[in-house]
Amino acid sequence: MDNQNPDNANSLFSLGGFGGLRPNQIHSPYLNMSLPDTISSEFIVPEGNARNRGRFELAFSQIGASIMVGSGLGGAVGTYKGIKEVSQLEAFLSVKRTQFLNYVTRNGASMANTFGTIALTYSAIGVGLSFIQDQNDDLNTLLSAISTGALYGSISNPKLQTIPPKNVLLQMRIKRGVVGSLFGTFAACSYILFCNKDKYFSN
Repeated sequence: MDNQNPDNANSLFSLGGFGGLRPNQIHSPYLNMSLPDTISSEFIVPEGNARNRGRFELAFSQIGASIMVGSGLGGAVGTYKGIKEVSQLEAFLSVKRTQFLNYVTRNGASMANTFGTIALTYSAIGVGLSFIQDQNDDLNTLLSAISTGALYGSISNPKLQTIPPKNVLLQMRIKRGVVGSLFGTFAACSYILFCNKDKYFSN
């Protein structure tokens, strides 16, 4: 049987109960990924557009990504410090290996905890602001970043050898809060402008 003959192929296809339809006229309903407008809100469509999801859904991925980035950066810093310190250590190889692993794990866990705490605070504030007003998401992002920077800078304890007087400590916390809020403002503005180039830089 000649399978290359299109007339034979069409005749065989018509015998299969398709009523004489050609193969290119058959459309499978499983290949149609569009959803009706009336029920599209009930599904999570994988469009890759983060704006379709709320801040509460995005919080999980943001916190997880922040922890992973923090652990990676902390591990890199710990690797550098470990190599530097172990190279000057006169001990057995097993002792050097243990010291090196301690530097890597300690710095990785510490920085992952820091990044995770910042992301959790930012996400919690963002979710709270989204209940107040959700028309302008960029404003929520900016306010969340400023509040997170101010809170983390003012609440975190500075690394000091001795405890200063209360007035000096208060001034240090205020200064650190201002620096944190400025850093949050810069980070939020950079993020907003990067993700909304067409909105703010359109002609």
